[in-house]
Amino acid sequence: MEQQQQQQKRVRVLPNGQFSGATRVVIQEDEDLGTFIDRASKKLWKGAKIGTRLFFDNGDEVIDDLNDVVVGDTLYISDGEDWIGILLFRCFC
Repeated sequence: MEQQQQQQKRVRVLPNGQFSGATRVVIQEDEDLGTFIDRASKKLWKGAKIGTRLFFDNGDEVIDDLNDVVVGDTLYISDGEDWIGILLFRCFC
């Protein structure tokens, strides 16, 4: 069990540009980027669409592999569009 936990990374995944509606996904040991994006987007969008790009919460794109992703990261899946920064503000209307 302990070895299994060391081999997996649990992360939060959201649609690009969103700040709510996250789902938790475990990155399996030696999982490639394409497989993760496919699996995570199916879980996030219930199979309605498939993502093609993955971003860290600072806007950097995950390009080659998942080695830089750490436990607890928040990742954003895009279905092709560029990074959409999250604007957090309060409206006192």
